[in-house]
Amino acid sequence: MRDPLTQALNRRSLDELAEYELRISKRNRRPFSVAFFDLDNFKTVNDRFGHGEGDRLLRKVVEIMESNVRSTDMVARIGGDEFVVALPETGADEAPIVVAKLRESLNAAMTAAGWPVTFSIGVVTCVWPNCSWSEILGMADALMYNVKSQTKDSFLHEIVG
Repeated sequence: MRDPLTQALNRRSLDELAEYELRISKRNRRPFSVAFFDLDNFKTVNDRFGHGEGDRLLRKVVEIMESNVRSTDMVARIGGDEFVVALPETGADEAPIVVAKLRESLNAAMTAAGWPVTFSIGVVTCVWPNCSWSEILGMADALMYNVKSQTKDSFLHEIVG
């Protein structure tokens, strides 16, 4: 159920919980947003400071994410340096605000610790959730890669539905 290093949800748990929450959003005709985070320059931390410091950084990322979202939101580590935050009942106006706050808090912590890491983020909001979890997660992933290939340290937001 949990990632052993960070204690965030793992991919399997995220998929199960997010699909359930998305069904509730569909039933109630409420929006659903997802943010896909990739750490820019994470390998530099492992190479320069060691894997122990990299592990500390990953735990810090989850701590910051969980302290900046609602208890009903879902924070998951789905890859080495990839994280997803699922935001049920979060619409197109609120999602960019939440993500900007998260990014600001994360960047401040990276700077304070001397870690040269920033965040490339893709955000998708399904305004009337007739999309599937795999679709919106895939779209958020693709947006994150667009950010990573263009500028890094930013986010793109797309509205569907």
